[in-house]
Amino acid sequence: MEETGEQSPARRNRSTSHIAMQERREGKFVAWTEHVTDEQYRKG
Repeated sequence: MEETGEQSPARRNRSTSHIAMQERREGKFVAWTEHVTDEQYRKG
């Protein structure tokens, strides 16, 4: 990324796309597991 102070590569003369893919298992797209705190998430 250019050092222009901009945080995103998307600009007026460019476009950015975000694609998410999901797999369905047993009729569900999401399987929630245990909750983690922000601190636990940051630690990985």
